[in-house]
Amino acid sequence: MIVRDVRHRWNYTHAMIKRALLLKSAINSWVIEREELAPLNLNTTEWEILEKLGNLLEVSVSLLLLCRINLSSGCLRM
Repeated sequence: MIVRDVRHRWNYTHAMIKRALLLKSAINSWVIEREELAPLNLNTTEWEILEKLGNLLEVSVSLLLLCRINLSSGCLRM
């Protein structure tokens, strides 16, 4: 299933990128089979950039989850 991006929620962007990387070969095949989608075909450099961005966002998503756990457990209450 495709994960849809939500502009103001970068954790959704992270999920969308990770899913695209997981489905990279299927996405490439699908785009190649459809001539009208040729301009959307990502090259090797663009896939590498997506992978790096996904790794960068992974840190942010992990921190967000850690903060949610800490807040919900009352660790940060004053």
